[in-house]
Amino acid sequence: MKNYLAVTMIALGVPMILMGDEVRRTQGGNNNAYCRDDESNWFDWSLVKKHADVHRFVTLLAQRRLLRDVEHEQQRLSLTQLIAAGTKAWHGVKLDQPDFGENSHSIAFTVKMDKQQMLVHMKAPPAPGRTYRAGPRSVVVLYASLAEK
Repeated sequence: MKNYLAVTMIALGVPMILMGDEVRRTQGGNNNAYCRDDESNWFDWSLVKKHADVHRFVTLLAQRRLLRDVEHEQQRLSLTQLIAAGTKAWHGVKLDQPDFGENSHSIAFTVKMDKQQMLVHMKAPPAPGRTYRAGPRSVVVLYASLAEK
């Protein structure tokens, strides 16, 4: 659930989430509940307390989203266009050694976008030394300005 929310909230464009996704609300698979006036379309406020951890997580994601530079979004470039213009590298547990096998549980991707002076690495933050341990079921996205390097 948190991985879905993290990827949705860091993606380019408008995040497409429904009312209550931030507290694990469900419509029981009904994607047309807008026309109903029953429990499938009502917000259960007790979920805010019950799933406070997810609510806090989404709040932090929303705050982080507001801090990012959106110049590339104003240019109407898609993530596909940005990545296509960049230099790409895939990684596994070790840098430049991806494991695309069935039993692999780690994958990372780096794209260097010279025109935007940006480096995006979807695995680990800068750390002293050459390793960083990401926790289970985690998503880590790092941005760096190439101008700062």
